Amino acid sequence: MHTTPLPLNTFPIPEHPFMVFALFTALFWTFSGYSASRVARHIGGPETNGLRMTVSITLWCLVLILPIWPWPSLSATVVFMISGFIHLGLGDNNLYRSYATIGPRLGALICISTSTFAALVIERLTLGGLPSLSQFLAIALMLSGTFMALMPSRTKGLSLERIGVISAFAAGSCQAIGAVASRYAFSISELPDGVLSAGSTTFLRVAGALLILAVMGRYRPFRWKKLLDTVPKGSRWVVASGVLGPVVGVFAYQCALRDTHSGIVQAVVGTMPLMMIPLTWFGDDDRPRPIAIVGTLVGVLGILTLVLTPEG
Repeated sequence: MHTTPLPLNTFPIPEHPFMVFALFTALFWTFSGYSASRVARHIGGPETNGLRMTVSITLWCLVLILPIWPWPSLSATVVFMISGFIHLGLGDNNLYRSYATIGPRLGALICISTSTFAALVIERLTLGGLPSLSQFLAIALMLSGTFMALMPSRTKGLSLERIGVISAFAAGSCQAIGAVASRYAFSISELPDGVLSAGSTTFLRVAGALLILAVMGRYRPFRWKKLLDTVPKGSRWVVASGVLGPVVGVFAYQCALRDTHSGIVQAVVGTMPLMMIPLTWFGDDDRPRPIAIVGTLVGVLGILTLVLTPEG
């Protein structure tokens, strides 16, 4: 196994199993998003996001008491915190807002498409390097499958409110900027190889999001808790979302981003809505359309393409 970080234009899978971490990220974020949606429909997206981030930062403070976690340099610490505010603060708030106005299917579709291509462009302009031809093919397959699965039916009278579309684009852009910023922070962090470095950097990203929200006067946990008390089993859903999202989910996300192009990671994580289909089918009795099932299979084909042809 390599003992030094890889160049930005190489993506070897056997030595660095980023696919495992990216897929675990998608899986954890799927359950986290489902849990958060149970609360957000009652008290709002930004409020739900703030509560789950509070759960996350509390758990990370307890875990980081153990003296096993390496910490990045001061300059990298600042960049990690800024990336957390952009992605987990601004990005997730806009994502939940788009869900409430244009629906989760179209909101997720716009966000995923925007974040994948924006991450590819931004990292190319700032850090250099591009995926191989086979990796671009895999990305195209995954996005095509997601498009087929998420595109809303015209018969449902979808309201394309401008604020919802703008929020979805903003969410995708924030996710891309946050991912590339995290990649840059790793390159200047002086952190050793290994998954333990993902723990401290995850904490910094969550802390950065909450700190800047507090400075802006937008962090109101006690007011949010009063709202949460009105939601059936609201505390359980928030805790589940906080643990699976900003704790284990972002931890796996950081592991994937360390040695892998952010555009590829975003594409793999973007298959998350495909994983949501069976969850909502059995949990909410929301039967998928045949085209959604076909789209899921296309998305899985894209993942297999990325696994089997990593070097193009």
